[in-house]
Amino acid sequence: MCTTPHKQAEAQSRSAQTPTLLPPLAEAIVTTVQHIPRGFVASYSTIGAVAGCGSRYVGRVMADYGELAPWWRVVRADGTSHVWKAALPLWDEEGIAHTPPPPQTDRRAGYSCARGPRVDMRTHAWCPPESPLKDG
Repeated sequence: MCTTPHKQAEAQSRSAQTPTLLPPLAEAIVTTVQHIPRGFVASYSTIGAVAGCGSRYVGRVMADYGELAPWWRVVRADGTSHVWKAALPLWDEEGIAHTPPPPQTDRRAGYSCARGPRVDMRTHAWCPPESPLKDG
């Protein structure tokens, strides 16, 4: 998820802190993402519905604390991800089916608006039977 060495070092430093104190709603989001089973993904809106917030706030929390949970399992509702280049090998490792990545583009040749591969949401979307945050 982190793309620069500085952000990677910052993420490693933050994840090494024990325990990590999160705002209550951020903790609910991270906990929900931690409950997504291997081989499945959930949309930002699904995570928000379970945690009790909007999808944009889920995105903000994942940007800040994504290293505390399997961030590659959180995708847009259409199955795409803005961090698909980092997520792709992890999707493959977990057997998450997706469309092929777009061909490489030369930035000098112009801007490409390709959104990257799309996860097969019909097969791999996690639909929680109930909130993993509820007790028993």
